[in-house]
Amino acid sequence: MPVTRISQRTPRTPKKESVGMNLSNEIRIIFGTNSIEPNKDQLRYIFQDVRKQNEQGSIKSLHDFGQIVKKYCPSAGTCVYKGLDNSDLNTLIALAIQETQRS
Repeated sequence: MPVTRISQRTPRTPKKESVGMNLSNEIRIIFGTNSIEPNKDQLRYIFQDVRKQNEQGSIKSLHDFGQIVKKYCPSAGTCVYKGLDNSDLNTLIALAIQETQRS
């Protein structure tokens, strides 16, 4: 049986906007913000706060991350997106930290 070789491609580094959009969508789904939150300014504040609190070791759960989101997104908790949540706290923190390192 012939072996099919899969080419090894270097992963594409996401553009700054796409990282923000990914995190924005994750926040919207997990924390139930409306369709216009978080905006770019809110994301920037969330990124900065997450990085600071993560360095201090104070983010230990999604609840802790959610408190940061609620601080900057008044609509948090007002919407429900059922069946779409497949992320976790580590993904959210990694995306936020990645964004602040690019800034």
